[in-house]
Amino acid sequence: HALRGALKQADAPLTTVTKGTAALLADLRRGSLDIAVVAHPAVLADLDAGPVIVVNRNVVVPSGHRVAKTKSPRAQMLRDLALAAPPREDNPPAHDLLMDGLRRHGLDVILQPASTHREVSAMVAAEKCFGLATATAAVHTGTTHLRMLVEEVALRVRIVTAPGRDL
Repeated sequence: HALRGALKQADAPLTTVTKGTAALLADLRRGSLDIAVVAHPAVLADLDAGPVIVVNRNVVVPSGHRVAKTKSPRAQMLRDLALAAPPREDNPPAHDLLMDGLRRHGLDVILQPASTHREVSAMVAAEKCFGLATATAAVHTGTTHLRMLVEEVALRVRIVTAPGRDL
């Protein structure tokens, strides 16, 4: 909202683009974007970045799955489900960090590519996957949101600009 307000005062247009982190960083370097919000960690090299912002996420599971019905959900209860999440090439460092965190809890998951919350929810509702969603995301039919693996699944983001860009 603050960015939209600042651009409105400067009479500048605001266009929203949704892409994976690697593609957004490439667009910044190419000059086709002025600013991007990207997942952290990411290889930023020649770009300027703001502080890391942590956004809590929930684990999204099929409503009929045993983990959704227990009072004490544990990571190992997800072993029979794949993970619906963006593909590794969208941001290898953030992907690897997530996978390493899940492995520390005994989960060596198979990835099923899903780039949007709607795709994640559809795959979870089909009862073959679990996924991740921000705490404010809609809970779709056939899914249950659980607060578990809090640190491992937290989304870390940064605002990134091209060097010297005064926004």
